[in-house]
Amino acid sequence: MDSIFAAQEWLGNLILAAREWLSGNASVLAGFSTASVLLMTAVIALVQYWSSQRWKRRQLAAEMIQNFHKDEDIALAILFLDVLEGDFPVPAKYVGMPGLDSTFHHSAERMKNAFDMHNRIFDPHAGGSYLHPRFRTEGLGLYVRVFDQMFERIELLYSFVELRLIRANDIKPLRYWLAKIHHAKYDGVQVFDRYLRHYEYNGVLRLTKKLGKKRPHAQLPFKHMQAEDENLHPVANQ
Repeated sequence: MDSIFAAQEWLGNLILAAREWLSGNASVLAGFSTASVLLMTAVIALVQYWSSQRWKRRQLAAEMIQNFHKDEDIALAILFLDVLEGDFPVPAKYVGMPGLDSTFHHSAERMKNAFDMHNRIFDPHAGGSYLHPRFRTEGLGLYVRVFDQMFERIELLYSFVELRLIRANDIKPLRYWLAKIHHAKYDGVQVFDRYLRHYEYNGVLRLTKKLGKKRPHAQLPFKHMQAEDENLHPVANQ
């Protein structure tokens, strides 16, 4: 961010210097053609516009990233991505769903089962699919709920990139989580890839491929993370 402010300050000083020069050298300008003066004015206006638009673009991206992290479902999905195994509090709105009470046991295998397309029942009449009842009764529907929320938010971010309201590089702070999605595997099989393709989360696939190529650090079991930070999650203190 320091480099952004430095660049903006430099551009601002350049514009001020140009204005001062123009106002203090009227006699010199008299020798220029009207076209030259108009061209110089247009260049200055363009620099001002470019600087303003870049700042607005980055501000919009920052707000979207902040909202991404504030979402309760996404926060839980992030924990599932970052921890191999552990017990987590279930958001109140999901307590009472099949197989869910106040605490949810997460593991890499259970997460894989939730997104394995072989564990879904296809309904040709409805034109879609749903998680097999066996896995829903185990509470694995929670994975689908929170990750769909994450994927839909990433799709929104990608739509803003396509509309050129922001750039992919503006959302680099999410690169770690995009890499987690891109590289998530269980027994050598990619956890999310077929699910994302089946439900046409194309923006997620493109962003994870563009920004998530670098493999993230290895995951740790939740009990090991507890030892490093007892305040990581409320369940850790129970």
